[in-house]
Amino acid sequence: MLELMILLGTSLTAAPAPVTPLAASPDPTARTMPQSEVRTCRAEPITGSRLGAARACHTEAEWEELRRQSIQTVNRIQNNRPWNSNACPNSLKPGC
Repeated sequence: MLELMILLGTSLTAAPAPVTPLAASPDPTARTMPQSEVRTCRAEPITGSRLGAARACHTEAEWEELRRQSIQTVNRIQNNRPWNSNACPNSLKPGC
């Protein structure tokens, strides 16, 4: 038992190994992201809720694609309306 205590005591008082500064050597795993891959986060309101918004994070290219898809959807909906605006003025008519 005494030998174990002496062994533990000497290992605790041993000089620590020299420390090399980390800032001097570049980190091979760290990389800088190109400007096109930088993510931008925005709060988007949730339809039908007064309690908050959902956070969405996308790159600028993804935000532009979402904008393009939204415009395309609105145009498709508006262009698929019936030509005659009086075709179904009230939902009680048969065939509407």
